[in-house]
Amino acid sequence: MSALFVDTTPALLAMRRSTSQALRPTTMAQVLDRRLLQAHYQPIVELRGGSVAGHEALIRGPIDTPLRGADALFSAARAEGLTTALERSCIRRSLDTWAEHGQGRANGFS
Repeated sequence: MSALFVDTTPALLAMRRSTSQALRPTTMAQVLDRRLLQAHYQPIVELRGGSVAGHEALIRGPIDTPLRGADALFSAARAEGLTTALERSCIRRSLDTWAEHGQGRANGFS
C-alpha cells in the first residue's frame, strides 16, 4: 500500500500546486471581494527625541502575487475602475487591524 502512496505523491503535489495557482487572485476585484489586503505598521519617529509619535499604515496585497505592492494594487484598481473601493478597503483594513492589535497611538495612512 505504501508503494501506491509513493507513486501518487508527485500527482498529489502537482494537483496542490495547480489548485493553489487557480485560487491565487489575479484581479483587484478578487482581492477586494476576498478581503486579501494586509496592513503593516511603520512607526513614525520624532527626530529630536527618538520617540514614536504614531504609526503609518502600509497596505500590501496577497503574498506571491503580482498585486503585492502598493503601486501594483493602485494601478490594477485604476484599470478596473475600483480606485475608490480600494481606498475605502485600505482605510477599513488599517483601522480594523489597528484595533485588533490594541494600539492606542495615532495612525496615518499611506
